[in-house]
Amino acid sequence: MNDFKKKLNLNILIIVFIFAVGLLSYLYFSKIISEKAEEIKNLKNDLNLYTKSIANLAKLKEVSPQVDLYKSKLTLLMPNKDRLIDLPKWISDVARANQVNANFSFKSGGKEPDDKNPGFENFSIDVSGSLDNIQKFLYNIETVAPNFVLNLSSFNLSQTNNEYRFSSTGKVFYIK
Repeated sequence: MNDFKKKLNLNILIIVFIFAVGLLSYLYFSKIISEKAEEIKNLKNDLNLYTKSIANLAKLKEVSPQVDLYKSKLTLLMPNKDRLIDLPKWISDVARANQVNANFSFKSGGKEPDDKNPGFENFSIDVSGSLDNIQKFLYNIETVAPNFVLNLSSFNLSQTNNEYRFSSTGKVFYIK
């Protein structure tokens, strides 16, 4: 009977040992499998990102000739820095045509152009006249400007008696 108990205890111990080894192996391998599954998920995400990047690059290469066309047309719209000297005279001519008084002056703090971006010069403008004529004047300098790209950044409109006064600062852009 003593021999039977020893064998029974030994068999139980072997079963417990096998169960413990199996449980530890399961936990270890499940952790490894989870890590590998996470790596696979990350690799799939990276692959999707690369695939989208390649597709976007192909679209950019396809559109590239159109960008060059727009860039060349944009350079036709903007003067070089030497042509900015014509801007005050043109502003005066537009003011006279719209029956307003305009005072235009360049301000300091511009930026020189580089290969990718145009440069700009700051300016200020004061216009006085009837509200309707000021609106026509602003419309003309905004839409009709021959080879000048203007940006009005801030403005003030005031009224004294029947005359309105429009003051603004802005930028005129140019290329090399």
